[in-house]
Amino acid sequence: MLAELPDWFDLGFMRGITIGAAVTLGIGVLACLVFVRKLMPRLALAAVLAALAGGLVFYRTTLQDCSETCSCKLLGSPLDSDTCPSDFATNE
Repeated sequence: MLAELPDWFDLGFMRGITIGAAVTLGIGVLACLVFVRKLMPRLALAAVLAALAGGLVFYRTTLQDCSETCSCKLLGSPLDSDTCPSDFATNE
């Protein structure tokens, strides 16, 4: 285990953080398209921000899949959820 996660840092919190970060990156893409004047930097920055947002959405679906099998981990520490017991890491 690389780190000890706080008790409030559970699967629901991670889902909320990922969707919030993806929405923030989406707003960043729109701001980039409006405020960056030159075409190539505008497209490059928008593509990078959109790829990051897509990665976060993919990670959120991965969290949904691992919650069904109680195998969600972050930094080697298990993430608690409503459907999994808090000691599921010892049951592996």
